[in-house]
Amino acid sequence: MNHPSNSQPLVSVVILSHNRPEYLGQALSSILRQTYSRLEILVVDNPSPRSPEIRALVATLPQVRFISMRQNSGYTGGMNEGIRQSRGAYIYLTEDDMVTAPDAIAHMVDYIERDPQAAIVSGAHYDERGLLICAGGSVVLGPVFSQLAIGRDTPNEAVPLGPFCATYATGAMMLLRRSAIEELGVLHHDFFMYCEDIELCLRVIRAGRNVVIVPDAKAITLEDAGFSRSDAVLQFHKAKNLLATYLLHAPLTSLPEFFLRYAIWNVIRSLFRDPRSTLTLLRADAWFVLNTPRLMRDRLRYFFNCASYSDAPQVSQSVTAPSR
Repeated sequence: MNHPSNSQPLVSVVILSHNRPEYLGQALSSILRQTYSRLEILVVDNPSPRSPEIRALVATLPQVRFISMRQNSGYTGGMNEGIRQSRGAYIYLTEDDMVTAPDAIAHMVDYIERDPQAAIVSGAHYDERGLLICAGGSVVLGPVFSQLAIGRDTPNEAVPLGPFCATYATGAMMLLRRSAIEELGVLHHDFFMYCEDIELCLRVIRAGRNVVIVPDAKAITLEDAGFSRSDAVLQFHKAKNLLATYLLHAPLTSLPEFFLRYAIWNVIRSLFRDPRSTLTLLRADAWFVLNTPRLMRDRLRYFFNCASYSDAPQVSQSVTAPSR
């Protein structure tokens, strides 16, 4: 907002698409209406029965580039491909069901340009009724996993008025600093979907950088009553990714009780409460065991290359961007 348009840093907008061309049309329209003018727009399509419609829609917009994935690579695979093919100094990750307010990207860029410690900037996103879904939040990797999303888990009036540090920002609305991503890595390729935004935020914070929420940057999530995935698929990815996140980032003192609760006790409890989920949880445990050596190597790499996890800012910490 402080730059003339010809000197603005380039922002690459990566929109992940899957099977919802009517929603994608609204998401694209919102990006094309941005007050921030220097944008590169990429649509990354995970293949679906409606991929031909999505390709045809993007073909009507010469300023938008279409990237077709060979197979459904989930959130992480699609977004990482968009990041790889983008050119901007900043990369805005969003999805086909997100309508971004016209000044949202301008607000986020204005902040991140003035705060060199910020590696991730996000905003506040609402449902179509105007109720706050998420404006960042906190994650604590203790013996019991704790995640608080401002909006979903708090009253709307709990949102601070100005920019503030968080330990969590939603992957549906995330502005990344390219130099930080080049240093710290893209979304963890194992995650497919769920917890990938948590893991990236924790990695950024471990490296001594900040995740910042700018509430003036707003977006609306479109409600999709017809959209569904297999419950077993969701449960599998949620379970294995939570285990992986802990092994990558949790304090060592939290790990024994956490794994007892989530990797063993959850399976035993499912035998009595929901026997159909037992096999899914066992698959998640098996995946985790098989991949533990590689995840441990990643943990050691994060530990030796980055700052201590205990340096993470608290969600209540207020942040004001330095003046130019």
